[in-house]
Amino acid sequence: MVNLKSTLAATETQRPPDNDGHTVRRFGQAAGQHERLGGPGAAGVDSHAALPPVPPVIGLSVLAYSLVFLFCVIGNILVLIVVIRTPRTRTITNYFILNLTISDLLVGVFCVPFTLVNHIFTENQFGDGLCKLTPLIQGVAIGASVFTLTAIALDRHRLIIHPTERKLTVKEAFGIITAIWILSLTIMIPQVFIRRDEVIMILGQGMHICGEFWPSVEAKQIYSGFLFVLCYIGPLLLNACLYIKIGLTLWYKKPVVKTPMAAADAQKKRRVVKMLIMIVSHFALSWLPLYTCWLLDDFNALSLSQSEIMHDYVYPAAHWLAFTNSVVNPIVYGYFNNHLRENFKNVISLKTMNNSTMNKTKETL
Repeated sequence: MVNLKSTLAATETQRPPDNDGHTVRRFGQAAGQHERLGGPGAAGVDSHAALPPVPPVIGLSVLAYSLVFLFCVIGNILVLIVVIRTPRTRTITNYFILNLTISDLLVGVFCVPFTLVNHIFTENQFGDGLCKLTPLIQGVAIGASVFTLTAIALDRHRLIIHPTERKLTVKEAFGIITAIWILSLTIMIPQVFIRRDEVIMILGQGMHICGEFWPSVEAKQIYSGFLFVLCYIGPLLLNACLYIKIGLTLWYKKPVVKTPMAAADAQKKRRVVKMLIMIVSHFALSWLPLYTCWLLDDFNALSLSQSEIMHDYVYPAAHWLAFTNSVVNPIVYGYFNNHLRENFKNVISLKTMNNSTMNKTKETL
């Protein structure tokens, strides 16, 4: 087996050094795509160049990614159906949860399959258009998910810590949701300009590589640090502070008048906080390995042998773990939210009843 990354490194040492920032592995980029070694439009290029043998980890990756894709799509579609079909679930918090569900569904549809393909195949399979568009959609979906979690935390904090203040209106909630998507799109716009499909020559064979091509290493590192703070560390610290304050308030605040209704209301609020804390905690744990890999890559902190291990084994696992965040969210909603859980059961039983009715009709015919 030809070691592609060793070949890439050897080829890199044969050309004059320049100040060009090497490409960054982000949102589903394939192994071996992190060095710029050739210009576009190389002659004699076979767009379906021979692929290296598939490592054993690929079989496990296909199974694991397929399960995440199925559970992510099915679970989030169920949440969408429940919230849309059931008027009493249309609260301000559930509008934010609906937005989180849409972003998680986009992660499942656009991140999981494209990332799996890019881990399996060395050569870019999607052309220059999707090379630019796919990471943009993936980044926007992930950004929207993160910022929606923060919006939910801020809304819960205002309702519980300052219950006498005016509640958000539906119009204001949709304004916040719109701002979330605009912000997510804005911070990912650079992907359109720095990503492209280029041809590199490896052992005399042309291969299409989709990568990021920065004007300088410093520019790449600044952008990576910016995303890390804005999309991970910043929201994580803010959410943690908000939920700690909310938790302390709910656990130690005693109702003025002890009635069954007040006790039930307090219990309901505690379940909501538990649900949201679990969502934020899983977000922190699931995305930490992937952000760590990106930073190590972007700041050139690894040796060649360490980089090979990370790209072949750690990246597929880190991406998979990050995508499980979009699977866990609907499961957590269903467990902690009584209304959603009951409506989940109704939707599933309705589908079962419809299938049974259709089968009986076919038997009658």
